[in-house]
Amino acid sequence: MVFSETELTTGDEPVEISNQPKNARKPEKVASKYPEFADMPAEFRREVPRLDVNVHVYSDAVDERFVLVKMEKYQEGDSLPGGVKLKLITPEGLVLSYRGKTFLYPP
Repeated sequence: MVFSETELTTGDEPVEISNQPKNARKPEKVASKYPEFADMPAEFRREVPRLDVNVHVYSDAVDERFVLVKMEKYQEGDSLPGGVKLKLITPEGLVLSYRGKTFLYPP
C-alpha cells in the first residue's frame, strides 16, 4: 500500500514520508491490456452475475490486495459468486474472467 503524507518538523522545510522505497517503480498498468466491462457486448454484460463490490484494496504487495464483494473477502485467484474468477486486483479495478472472456471491472 502506498500512503504518503507530509510531516511537519521543527525546521523550516516539511519532510515527505512514505512507506514505499524511494527507488520503487510505479506499478505497470496491467489492466489496460484488458477490455473494460462497459466495452464488452451488451449480451455478455447481461449474463455476468451482478457483483456488489464494497471495498477495493490495491497494494504493491500481492498478498495485501483484496476486495469485498457482498461483504465477503476475496483475493487474486479466488472464484466470486456466480462463477466469476478474480484474476487480478489492479489500481484501475478488477481483472475478471467469465465464460472464457477476460475484462476489467471498475471498482
